[in-house]
Amino acid sequence: VVHINANFDGQTLLLTGLPGLQDITALAGSDQLTYLDLSRASVTDLTPLAGLTLLETLSLYDTDVAEVSALANLTNLRLLNLYRTNVTDLSSIANLINLEVLYLPRSDTNLTPIQALIDAGLRVE
Repeated sequence: VVHINANFDGQTLLLTGLPGLQDITALAGSDQLTYLDLSRASVTDLTPLAGLTLLETLSLYDTDVAEVSALANLTNLRLLNLYRTNVTDLSSIANLINLEVLYLPRSDTNLTPIQALIDAGLRVE
């Protein structure tokens, strides 16, 4: 990780464009992270992120993620990028009350589970 992020400041981690990256278990103890970009990685299991409660921005753009229940308690999230993922069920992120921007996996994604967030000002793109 140090070689990939030579300027790692303990809060921002860019692991983009790493198609060989599947296992993110090592991130489980990174509880000071506020920004994490896993775009274009082969990640499927988000369980190691469940304890990153300071996380404000998470990009999962173009990953193999299909399920986001591990994010249910990340209530500091402000931006969540799920574009080009396999996520179909948004019910587990319905309690992310600080979420300001959500990039959807597909245009036909069912928004009913997060309607209260949308009514409260969540911008969905």
